[in-house]
Amino acid sequence: MASTFTPNIPGEDKADGSALTLYEDKVDDSLETLLSKGTEGYVVILRKGDVAGSKSMDVFPVRVGSRSPSYTTNAEPAKFKVSFSITALPTLDATVPATTVPTTA
Repeated sequence: MASTFTPNIPGEDKADGSALTLYEDKVDDSLETLLSKGTEGYVVILRKGDVAGSKSMDVFPVRVGSRSPSYTTNAEPAKFKVSFSITALPTLDATVPATTVPTTA
């Protein structure tokens, strides 16, 4: 009671709304199709790049909430914004798996 220090008590884990802004492709709309409203999947972020064995991979289970054009009057390429809801506890600091190159016979 004689201290002026106020401690913090850890609370519950939660995720606020998340979004990515992506460049539109002039000839291929597969990214827009994959990220249509209601689609469930994963957003994987490799914080240090594709470095096999690095513990720098974060995996977020998500549901797409919306996708909309991102308008600007600047001389920039066309973009669109995808908003996500994180649907479960993300996996943080996972090991980046080694990639294998397929061989041709």
